[in-house]
Formats: sequence, C-alpha cells, structure tokens
Amino acid sequence: MATNSKRFSDQIVMVTGAAGVLGASMSHALAKEGATVVVTGHKEKPGFELAKAIGGDAIFVNLDVTDEVSWLTALDVTEKERGPLSVLINNAAYLAVGGVQTVPLAQWRTVIETNLTGTFLGIRAAAPSMRKAGGGPIVNISSIAGLHGTPGLAANGASKWGIRSLTRTAAYELARDNIRVNSVHPGIIDTPLAYDPKTGMELVPVDDFAIPRMALVDEIAAYVFVRRVRRRGVLHRVRIRRRWRLWARSHRSTPVAEKGTLRAHRKQNFKTQENDMDTTILITGTSSGLGRATAKLFHAKGWNVIATMRSPDQETELTKLDHTLVTRLDVQDSQSIQSAVEAGLAKFGRIGALVNNAGYGAYGPLEATPLEKMRRQFDVNVLGLLATIRAVLPHFRANKGGTIVNVSSIGGRIAFPLGTLYHGTKFAVEGLSESLHYELSALGIHVKIIEPGMIKTDFGGRSFDFNNDPELTGYQPLVQKLMDTFGPMMESASAPEKIAEVVYTAVTDGTDRLRYEAGPDASQVLSHRKSADDATFIAGIRAQFGLNPIRG
Repeated sequence: MATNSKRFSDQIVMVTGAAGVLGASMSHALAKEGATVVVTGHKEKPGFELAKAIGGDAIFVNLDVTDEVSWLTALDVTEKERGPLSVLINNAAYLAVGGVQTVPLAQWRTVIETNLTGTFLGIRAAAPSMRKAGGGPIVNISSIAGLHGTPGLAANGASKWGIRSLTRTAAYELARDNIRVNSVHPGIIDTPLAYDPKTGMELVPVDDFAIPRMALVDEIAAYVFVRRVRRRGVLHRVRIRRRWRLWARSHRSTPVAEKGTLRAHRKQNFKTQENDMDTTILITGTSSGLGRATAKLFHAKGWNVIATMRSPDQETELTKLDHTLVTRLDVQDSQSIQSAVEAGLAKFGRIGALVNNAGYGAYGPLEATPLEKMRRQFDVNVLGLLATIRAVLPHFRANKGGTIVNVSSIGGRIAFPLGTLYHGTKFAVEGLSESLHYELSALGIHVKIIEPGMIKTDFGGRSFDFNNDPELTGYQPLVQKLMDTFGPMMESASAPEKIAEVVYTAVTDGTDRLRYEAGPDASQVLSHRKSADDATFIAGIRAQFGLNPIRG
C-alpha cells in the first residue's frame, strides 16, 4: 500500500530569521517534507525571494522579532492565509563581539532584544495559535555560548543562557497543551556571523580544532529537522559541541603539577594584594535581607563597607556603623552607580571587592506578563549588575586586582514553572559571570558566583513580583500549586546571615573557584540535578507541580 513519505504534510511551520543561511536551509528542508513554510524577517526583498524559491504554499510575512505587535500581526496573517501554526522555529539572532568592558551598551541591548526577547515574544505569540492546531514543537536556536561562558562574547552568552532557561520554563508551562519546547546549542557554524565583517577573517580560528572546520549549515539544519522537530517529549536540550570538547581537550596541555603550582602562586598573589590594600567592599541592595547581612558581616570582620541602596535617607541601622558609607545606588540609574563608586573611593581611597546583590524575582504565566515588566526584570537583575561591574572595572584594572561576587541562585542552574523571567535573568548571570571569569583573570580580577537556595528574606514580599490573569483559566491550577509549594520551601530556607558567610568566603578565600553553593537546600537540589539526566529530573519537577505527562 502506498504511503505519503512527506512527514510535514498539512503542517504550517514558521521560521524566524529565515533569510539567513541557516534559516533558509531549514526552510527548504521542511518544504521538501511537505510543510507549508511561513518565511519571516524584517527585510522584504530576501524574504519574498526565499518564499518564491521554496515554492508551493510558502509565504513571506514581515516580522520584527523584538516587537510584540509585529508578532501578533504575523500570527494573525499566518492564520488567515494558511491556518493555525503547527511548528515555530525561533532562529533570528544578532551577534555582538565584545567583552563587558568593550561591548557598546546599544549593541548589548540589540543582542538581548533580538535573541532573548525575540524568542520570548515568539513563544508567547505562537502558543495560542498552536493550541488551535492541537500542539506541536517550538525549537529555539541557542548556542554553545548558552552552555559555557566565552570571553569576548558577553552579550551573546547572556542571551543564549537566557534562552536555555526560557526554553525549560516554557516547556513546563506549555506541556499541558501538547506544545513541546526544545533548544538546540550548535557550535561554530560556517555563516557570515563567524567572520569579521571588516577583514573577512574567522572570528574563532579553527585550525587547532580536532576537526579543523566549522559545522556546515546543512548539517545543523538536518539535526534540527530530524532530531528536534520530529522528536516527541517535553524537553530535549541538544548540545552540538563535540568539536568544541575536542578542541578544549587538545589545548589542555599544562601538566598537573604545573597547574597546582600556578594555583598556589595565584592564591599567594591574591592574599598579598589583599594584605597590601585597604579592605573595602561595595555591596548593592543592602536595605534588607542578604545585602544587609553581608554588609554587617564584613563590617564585623574589619572591612570598610560601602552599603548602597535606592533610599539611603530611610536607613537607620547601617548609618550608625563606623567605617561604613551608606549611599544611594539604583542599578537602573547609571549615574547613581558611578556616583556611588566615586563616593566610596573619595571616602576610603580604594575598593577591593564588589558584591552584586540587588535583584528581585518576577514570576507568573508568560501570557500574563506585560512586556514592560520583562524589561524591568532584566534591567535590574542583569543590566544593572553589568553596569555596576563596568563602573568598578577601571579601578580594579588600575590596581591590578579585585574580586567581583555576583549573587545568582539555584534558579540559575535549574528552572521551575512560571519563572520564565526570573530564571532567564539568573541563567544570564551564570553565563556572563563565567565569561567574565575568563576575561578578567589576566588582569588579576576574580569573578565568583553565589548560588543560594531559599533565603528567609522578603523575597515573597517586595522582592517578589507575581503576574497573573485569572481569566487565563488553564494556568490557574499551576499558579495555585506554585503558591502552595513556596510555603514549605520557605520553612527550610537559610538565614541571610548563613548565606553572607558564603559570600565572605568567596571574597577572601584567595582561590580561582567560580561557583559557591549556599544553603543546605541548594546543595541538595544541585546535587540531585548533577546526578540525574534530563528526563529523570524533569519528571521530578513535573511530579512536584502536579503536571500531567505530555500527550502524543
């Protein structure tokens, strides 16, 4: 009996950034298997030309992935002309080369808006249409930069780590609608993005790779097509990084004894710097909780403390401490950041360490979250953190040393349902911190990450922003389950003073250690995550929140 071998007949597939080489390759592959391809992009001429080249029922729809209205319009046009969406491939991307000290802020914002916000808006806009089609896969094209920090790619790494967390959270939330959300993490692909636009030279030389070439576009497209779009399951994170691993191994030539000697030298060098300089620390978010506990601990240990907060005029406790400067710093106000650093230097002469603690958590269903709240979450937790680092770097560089401690969370290593924004920012903090760890080491600057579990602070109060719309009835059981879960979790939360001790260790231990788990619950959860494969761990999360297995 004859059968139809075209696996995507009667399916409507939207590809963002389709006019690029990878997007075009995926579009052609899907069309050959019977899919009705919706080519999207913000440049009409190449978009129309690609749709014409694909032929059949392929259409071009204008789309700016950074604009929510543009997404809604594109989905409306797609439904009217071809029907409800079956598959979404979030492929549009922008690459800015530069470290935290060198990448222009405008390019940083463009990368985050295109890569991360664009993916977020795509999932949010496509979900209602895909429900009408009975579900289907959403594939987010990330990068190995979403798995490893990469020196000189601060913005790209932060956006790709964010996509990784966004994928996990969206997978949990949309599973009940039979919508599968996956991320693909390619290595270096032979596209125009891999070359310097001015010189035409490779941005990352491949001659020393174990396999001395970049991945071909069609290789990645075939992997996405065969393994991601067709495969069933809640979440399958793909790491196309074999060449990267082999390349890394080929460069690990330092003998073990030499490494040990180097570590000892660095440790001794750090302690010498610490003893030679005034022990002054700048801490953000000291009005309450962990920030306040950290400020008090360092003061008790004899340090000069620059305790910053948005409303220092309301502070009554820290202002009574000697060797302590209480000053205004709002991480969303770049001028206040610079003023706080200058005030600290004017009072104490030098700054030896920075603790980026300011932050809050935005939770709730994607569909109920206003775009302005998403921007604020990233402005505070990510951009504010980077702006503060950037403000102290010239001073650290001039002194040939310093320590930066970024307060992340176990939520930067794992994700829970309804935490799209919060987890996205904390995954971003993990990625940019790891990248900076490499980038700044040659300057004698240490970068550390603190990963607490639950802390007995007001995180459930003013530091917790929950967004919900009761009319979105499908989400309400999960919303209630999350609220019910937070209570027991807070009962086992650590006192902020205990986490502050971990921060003190990170600043003063004189090692190159990057990550510090903080709190018994953090150690337990992260240990379980390390020992379990994706399927086992995700099944546990689903069981915890009462999520039924995905259909189909």
